[in-house]
Amino acid sequence: MVRRAFLWTILAQFLSFGISFAAMIVLTRLLTPREMGIYAVAFAAYGAFQVIATFGVGNFIVRAVDPDDDVLATAFTVNAILNVALSTVTIAISSSAGRFLGDPAVAQVLRLLAVAPLIAVFDLRPSSMLQRTMQFQRISIITVSQTITSAMATVGAALAGASYMSAGYGAIAYALTGSLGYSLLGRQYVGMRFALRDWRTMVIFGLRMMSIGGISALAARFSDIIIGRMLGLAALGLFSRASSINMMLFQNVYGAATRVIFAKLSQVHRDTGELHDTYLRAMRTISGIMGPILIGLAVLAKPAILLLYGERWLGAATPLSLLLIAQFITLRFAMHWELFVIKDELRVQTTIEAIRSTFSVISRAVGSLFNLVGAAAASIVDALLALVLYGRQINRMIGATEWELTKISVETAALAALAAAPSIIVMIRYDWAANAPLAPIAASITIGIALWLAGIAWLRHPLFDELRLGVTTLRRRLARP
Repeated sequence: MVRRAFLWTILAQFLSFGISFAAMIVLTRLLTPREMGIYAVAFAAYGAFQVIATFGVGNFIVRAVDPDDDVLATAFTVNAILNVALSTVTIAISSSAGRFLGDPAVAQVLRLLAVAPLIAVFDLRPSSMLQRTMQFQRISIITVSQTITSAMATVGAALAGASYMSAGYGAIAYALTGSLGYSLLGRQYVGMRFALRDWRTMVIFGLRMMSIGGISALAARFSDIIIGRMLGLAALGLFSRASSINMMLFQNVYGAATRVIFAKLSQVHRDTGELHDTYLRAMRTISGIMGPILIGLAVLAKPAILLLYGERWLGAATPLSLLLIAQFITLRFAMHWELFVIKDELRVQTTIEAIRSTFSVISRAVGSLFNLVGAAAASIVDALLALVLYGRQINRMIGATEWELTKISVETAALAALAAAPSIIVMIRYDWAANAPLAPIAASITIGIALWLAGIAWLRHPLFDELRLGVTTLRRRLARP
């Protein structure tokens, strides 16, 4: 069941990634860095208000032992109150935010984005219960549908001349498709009954979740605002492109895997109270996929940006490489959020996130005193601090030794080095030029994949077992008359 859920989720996320990536390429070629910067700074301001959305009502349902209809009705009520509050605050603050951020266009984007939370009110019950019951096939269908309609709306709006408003229209299309999809495919869980039974327990959980996710979300959004204010909207536009690629990889590969793993870890912990074996295998699997992708793209950032977005966006290449390296470092404490939720140790994580987020904003501001590269390099410093803060906590919560997790990190680094080595050689040969010939780059990627496959086979990696099982299953199906 877990393997099937994982495969469905990965398939959906890869489809979503491909569609979103194609739409992002088209949008980036249609809009200027400044236009992208206007949307990015508006979204950063909206994200600061959206700290309310990190309340985690859906996660309360997923981890609950036996949520009855009263619990679901209370969750729906609390979520509806929060979403209406988010929309109201966004509209109320929009004009002031536009003046503070230096462009009245920001206010227009904020007013449009304020509609999305109102639409999303109806998603909570069906989406949470589908995840809880591990019906990821239905979730995958909805996710892909959302991505398609959002991409069509965004690109269509840009072609029609909507400029910096284009992505906002895409966000509305995404929310509408989600509400419709969950109402249809999760109709057995749909309900709009209001209740407040045992709401205090839910609110306490939500406040703890918000203190964690909210702090980090605020830090990320304030960091974007700092770049926009100190380096200008055009610089923020470049940074947002680099950050978008990084986040798309994170959400569509790492996010897809951890969504399934969170449900499985919650189930295992409810049944046995143990997490050690399940977590370590999951961490090896995620790191074995993500590590080579992150380092490989970091090496090829310049030709990738030139090929996809064009010469005027080359300023995003070095920041992208630095952000990807920072993301690679965070693999050492992968799924930390899921562990703290499952173990009900959110108070500990709140303290850690407060320290990390404060340092993150300060380091971004210091980096922005120099240039855009300095601002991006701050992410590596932030990742190293987080490694120190989270490392031992992970060991403690799963009952693992330091060596068990260090061994996975060494293994991940080795696989990443194998996969990226051919590309490094090619880029050195052409002096790290953005216009390095595509033929040797393509060959280096192919050789890197072959070396990665050889590496996971030699290491007897869980990924190799999964690939072998997948090939065997496919052969059996093809052999059927």
